[in-house]
Amino acid sequence: NRRFSQDSMTNLLYVCKYNIDRSPVAEVITKQKVRTKTLGVSSAGLRGNGKYPTMGITMEMRTILKERGYNFWKHDNQTLIDTLLQSQDLILCMKKVQVAALLEEAPSLEGKIYTLPAYAGFEDEEIHSPSYFIKKVPGYSMFSSMPYCVRDSVYSFLGCTDRRDCQGVLSVHRKMVENIEEYVSLALKRMSSEKLI
Repeated sequence: NRRFSQDSMTNLLYVCKYNIDRSPVAEVITKQKVRTKTLGVSSAGLRGNGKYPTMGITMEMRTILKERGYNFWKHDNQTLIDTLLQSQDLILCMKKVQVAALLEEAPSLEGKIYTLPAYAGFEDEEIHSPSYFIKKVPGYSMFSSMPYCVRDSVYSFLGCTDRRDCQGVLSVHRKMVENIEEYVSLALKRMSSEKLI
């Protein structure tokens, strides 16, 4: 592992599939927990999100982040490109398959790429996408088949009587944000002990 002087900048990148929920949430949480000029934090997706290229963070994740007191900027989804990948000191993915894909693409980055849970001390755990869990939520198939722009309109129309809560969709996102918060806190402790921040 590379050690840094007090004045060095550490570049941390979170990676998920499309950069619309898990990785930008980890980025938001990290930026709020660590306010230092020596840590640069960003996020990216392994694949381009052609269906919703300018979506930002999903409405469900935005709802939970606000609920938990996180302030965040307008998120622009970005797809991982080689120059972004090569400029990182630490890359934390959500799933093992993402680690494997990145190491296949850039084997020289071995020792810099982990899953977020593994880096936080939970080697066998992964952070699945929300859809992995909410497919089992009653009524979700109706919402999941809607384009996000239509879904946003439906949610706005429902106002305070947000059916996602009744259907458990927000509960899935809430639990995911809580898990990411825990992993990020533990990862930041490890980074501090390794003099990365």
